[in-house]
Amino acid sequence: MDSLEYVLIFLVSSGVLYSAYRRYSRISIADIPGPQPESYLLGSSNQLLLPECGVTEARWQEEFGSIFRFKASLGEDRLYVADPRALQHILQRGGYTYMKLTGDGAANALLGGRGLSWAEGDIHRRYRKATAGLPEAITFLPVFHKTIGKVVAKWKDLIAEQPLGQKATVDIPSWMSRSSLDVMGKAAFDYNFGAVDDIDNPLKTSYQGLMASAFGAPSDARTFFENIHNDFPAWLIALFYEYVPSTRIKKLRANRAQVHNLLNGLIQDKKKENLAGKKDVMSLLVKASLDNDRSAKMADAEIIQQITTTLFGGHETVSISVTWIIYEVANRPEIQARMRAEIQETKKKVIARGEEEFTALDLEGMHYTVAVMRECLRLQSASVRISREAIKDDVLPLYKPIVTQSGKTINEIPIPKGTRLFIATQGYHINSDVWGDDSEEFKPERWLVNRDTTGLFGNVLTFSSGIRSCPGRKFAFIEMQAIMVALIANFEMRIPAEVKRVIRHRSIAMVPLLEGDLESGVQLPVEISLVAQ
Repeated sequence: MDSLEYVLIFLVSSGVLYSAYRRYSRISIADIPGPQPESYLLGSSNQLLLPECGVTEARWQEEFGSIFRFKASLGEDRLYVADPRALQHILQRGGYTYMKLTGDGAANALLGGRGLSWAEGDIHRRYRKATAGLPEAITFLPVFHKTIGKVVAKWKDLIAEQPLGQKATVDIPSWMSRSSLDVMGKAAFDYNFGAVDDIDNPLKTSYQGLMASAFGAPSDARTFFENIHNDFPAWLIALFYEYVPSTRIKKLRANRAQVHNLLNGLIQDKKKENLAGKKDVMSLLVKASLDNDRSAKMADAEIIQQITTTLFGGHETVSISVTWIIYEVANRPEIQARMRAEIQETKKKVIARGEEEFTALDLEGMHYTVAVMRECLRLQSASVRISREAIKDDVLPLYKPIVTQSGKTINEIPIPKGTRLFIATQGYHINSDVWGDDSEEFKPERWLVNRDTTGLFGNVLTFSSGIRSCPGRKFAFIEMQAIMVALIANFEMRIPAEVKRVIRHRSIAMVPLLEGDLESGVQLPVEISLVAQ
């Protein structure tokens, strides 16, 4: 072994010992009921993080309710949280009381940059101020229409190439990834990836499938490491990710270097340009960096981190979310037909007033289409989980009382400093206390009536909530609306008969795999045919 490998072995061994010390010096929450761990080494982590999303969450919530204790590695107690009142407290009222886990932050920094989604405390406040002046999502609606228009044209060409009467088959994740990448390139830094046009672009190739290949299907060793690395100092975890000789992490490092080199060149070019009227995120941040308001200024490296965060987060969230929306409507022709009728009726109004494209108000006014999309975001959320750690003692209020293992009935849970929480996106989205007894049914009509909410976006956790919510959630939703309206208006979509089962695979996000063809990775084939005019 070379010296680097010896250093890594020493650091990991020291980290394991320190992690065990932290476990046993921490105040316990052991009186909260929960499942028995499979092992001391991994706790219940492998059960909770099964490759197929939602399986364990549904089973455990049925047995233990919407908040319970589970074991992580080396006997650490963590809380699983799907209780609506507790979630509101953590995400909205306690935004800076519950921080991202140190290890998760380091992994996110490698994947998406040290931007707004990575930052904590005062840095997060400064980044929020610096990005507060970014343009409204509707500014980019022409970009959305143009990009999805290219996809529609290419799909029509594919259908035209088929023998008369036959349907074309397209892979939805691939097409939506390309579409979203082109949109984010223009919106984030006025760059043309040429992904939909299939232009040879190494950066495009690098981004496609990056999340699933880097974070899908963790081994036992990786699960163990990801449990304990949150006990390491932040600098040590960052050092580990910089030098560990892992194939998947090497790919992330190479992607980061490639993106940073491109963005640095574009920043220097923009500093020489007249940026008046420019609306992309980079241009606005560069203009702010040249301003005299020091509190809103960003160094070049910080601008690069913000753009990297925007590009990765916006690209992956939209493409995966639209993939799942298409999956749901392709399985339900009656819902697809109702959406199409609403879209066609709205199109008549657009033409009547002498316009060609839908406005944001037109998209918002298609209430049933919006309801279908929100129901998809609930049941097929791209967001898998949110992890947090209490940085000071706190008390967590509960929607419903629970009975502890010692027999006490409690309406709140004392949270000692250092307690780590698994915020269960999937679990919350099927919580019958929030959604009713039909919480696991696909029912868009639930969104067409007034309903109480916990104050979360659309009452779902896809974009998180509070001060740490996704700043691009409106951008993402309008982009998704533009995509779905264009596709439903032009195509009938069906899941091919040969597709036996689509697996909701757990990566950083939830992605589709096909049963019997897991080795092919992320895919969702859909048959398309032209809508009869």
